[in-house]
Amino acid sequence: MLDHFQGIWKDTSGYENLTFKNGEVIKVLFPNSQDKSTYTWSTTLIGNELHDDNGTIYYLKNDKLIAKDKDTYFGSTSFVKTGDYEDIPPEKLAPQIGMTEQEVTDSKWGLPKHVNKTTTAYGVNEQWVYDHYKYIYFENGIVTTIQD
Repeated sequence: MLDHFQGIWKDTSGYENLTFKNGEVIKVLFPNSQDKSTYTWSTTLIGNELHDDNGTIYYLKNDKLIAKDKDTYFGSTSFVKTGDYEDIPPEKLAPQIGMTEQEVTDSKWGLPKHVNKTTTAYGVNEQWVYDHYKYIYFENGIVTTIQD
C-alpha cells in the first residue's frame, strides 16, 4: 500500500507539493517562489490511510491524493501525482544564537515586521519584532538573544 503513495504530488493551485518517501512526507509550500518553505513529518500507515505527525491524513481516491486535516473543519486538498522523485529544498532552520542578519532572514522566521535600532559608542544593537510577541536581538549584526 505504501508504494501507491510514494512519489511527488502537486495541488492544482500550485501552492504546495508533497513528496512521500522512506516513511516521511515532505511538504514544500510555494514551490515555485523564493519564499518556498519545506517541512518534513514521519508517517504511519493505518488501514488505507497515511497519518503524519502534524495531524494530516492522506488517502487515495480516483488516482488522486486527498490530504485532510484530522480536524474536519479545515476541509481537504486534492493532489495529482507528477513524478517519482524531485530535488527537495532543505527545510529552513529556526533562528539561533550566533546567526547573522542574512541567516535570520533566510530562517523560518524570515523578515521582521519592524526593526528597532540603537547606535551607541560600542556598536549597533537591533531588535527585530515579529508577530505573536517574538523578538530577535542583534549586537553588531549577530544574534545574541531570541525571545518567543
